[in-house]
Amino acid sequence: MTKKVFIAIIGCLIVIGTVVIAFSGQKPYKDLEASDIVSATVFLAPPNKTVKITEIKDLVEYLNEVVIYNKDNSYSEYCG
Repeated sequence: MTKKVFIAIIGCLIVIGTVVIAFSGQKPYKDLEASDIVSATVFLAPPNKTVKITEIKDLVEYLNEVVIYNKDNSYSEYCG
C-alpha cells in the first residue's frame, strides 16, 4: 500500500513540475535600467509615423514587467 502511495505522490510531483515549467514565462528585461537605453522610437503603421519615446524611465518600468511565454510569429502574417 505504501509503495502505491509513494508512486502516486511522485507522479503528482512530476505533473505539477511539468505544468509549472510549461506555463512559466521569462522576463528578458527584468534587469534593464534607464541608463541602458540611449533612445527609443516606435514606428506606427498605417499612418507611417515614427514617434520618439521621451519618458525612458516609464518605458523601463513597462519593459521590466514584460513576460514572454512562447515565441509568436503571427505579427508577420496579415491580409489586405
